[in-house]
Amino acid sequence: MIIKEKKSKLNLKYIWLIKIKPKINRGVISFFHSINQCFSKKVQKVKDKKSKKREKEIDDNFRTGNPQYSDFVENNNNNNNNNNNNNNNNNNNNNNNNNNNNNNNNNNNNNINVNNNKKSKKHHRHHHHHHHNHNHNHNHNNHDKESIDNNDFTNTNNNNNNNNIDNINVPYVKGEIAMEKKTFDNRIYLEELSNCEQKYENEKTGNGYASNETTFEYAKILSHSQNKNNRKKSIELLLELLNSDSINSEKYLIELGTTYYKQEDFNNALIYADKVLQSSPMNRQALSLKYLSEPVPLEVKA
Repeated sequence: MIIKEKKSKLNLKYIWLIKIKPKINRGVISFFHSINQCFSKKVQKVKDKKSKKREKEIDDNFRTGNPQYSDFVENNNNNNNNNNNNNNNNNNNNNNNNNNNNNNNNNNNNNINVNNNKKSKKHHRHHHHHHHNHNHNHNHNNHDKESIDNNDFTNTNNNNNNNNIDNINVPYVKGEIAMEKKTFDNRIYLEELSNCEQKYENEKTGNGYASNETTFEYAKILSHSQNKNNRKKSIELLLELLNSDSINSEKYLIELGTTYYKQEDFNNALIYADKVLQSSPMNRQALSLKYLSEPVPLEVKA
């Protein structure tokens, strides 16, 4: 009896998993990859085009002298000139150092010759005399004087913006007075005070009275003084303005309260702060002044 061998049937699942499916997957992946590459190249081209356009606009603005870029060019030129000057100074310093080194070498050679000629002297003592610059102390004194002049407790820009009622010197630390303990007014402040006082007196002499704006400007500058008498005069001028000009009474009240606070008259400072808050309950300067002028409650330890 002859037994026939069974032929193995074709395994279609094997062929699908091993032969066909991977090829399909690779084809799909390559297809989407090519599409992605195409889009990314287009996006990059658009970006390059925009950047070139922007660079061209900048170049055109440089050539036409557009103010937006001319300042930039001028600043760069100034910086370059400064750098060149610094480099020239450095070169000059290097040349001076080289000359000094040459002089030192010549001195050393001369010393060697002297030593050879005088063999009997075994030890030589060199005394170097240093010439001190006596102007050094004067420079320090001038520097200290300038630092005193520049360290005023008020900002001079606030004195220039006299029409802006936000520029009020009120500290934001409860329980401390507004001014620092200084016994002098600096030079810059005194010059501004003198100019404003001259303007005030000229108007008063020419017209018989000074304008409200000039009087308020003069009163504000007096209020910034370290001198209590100047601050007292400021209060008198502000009270006159308050009686004659009711339209701008709020800014006069705030300045009055602030000046009283600087005089350490906290009761009057609180009174004028409350008057402002009656008409403007959310006024920031008046709220700050009221908070600072109120007595600090004593802490009771258990």
